[in-house]
Amino acid sequence: MTWTPTGLHHIAIETLKFDDTVNFYTEFLGFRSKATWEERPKRIAMLELSDGHRLEVFEREHLSPRLGGAIIHFALQTNDCRAALNHVRAAGFRITGEAVKHEVQAHPQSFSAVVGFFEGPNGEAIEFIESDWL
Repeated sequence: MTWTPTGLHHIAIETLKFDDTVNFYTEFLGFRSKATWEERPKRIAMLELSDGHRLEVFEREHLSPRLGGAIIHFALQTNDCRAALNHVRAAGFRITGEAVKHEVQAHPQSFSAVVGFFEGPNGEAIEFIESDWL
């Protein structure tokens, strides 16, 4: 295998109450803000616990109806996003987003990441992310 998952990268949720949600996770549960990007009404925050576990919060004007409630997707860190997607494609899983490199202008530090998405066996949205920073 030319790629390997190296861990759970993050879980993503969406919210109508961005500031309240970020404050809840940072002030009440002890996450720290790792990075923020985009602008209202589509802000995004990556929050992190001291052990490196992350939560990505997406601001929405309307919530998407889904069985998982606020959970959008979960992401697996990998050393080769394209190879990881090819692996799941060969196994017959549906690719919902091809690997694309993103240059994200975040605060306090910009970063780049290659991300791709596929649908798991139960319809769950799974992201592969290849990034040295986040």
